[in-house]
Amino acid sequence: MPERMTLDLDILILAQDAASIYNRLKQAGGRQISELSIPGSQWELADGTFLDVLILDVFSRSPRRYGKPGNARPTRIRSVVKG
Repeated sequence: MPERMTLDLDILILAQDAASIYNRLKQAGGRQISELSIPGSQWELADGTFLDVLILDVFSRSPRRYGKPGNARPTRIRSVVKG
């Protein structure tokens, strides 16, 4: 099978690390472009590279749209980052 050519880089992060990683991306000159259709967001980095940040909840071992596991009311990662 030929190598798949893409224009972006994908990373997988833990849900509890999302706020810290998003802040570091902003400090490094990154700009959040949009939310993905799966848990995570798309970024444009200072050098023009596009980065997809995928969020993984290790307790369920599957991507989730909501923040910290065990919350009585789910909190979207986006609101945690902006807050």
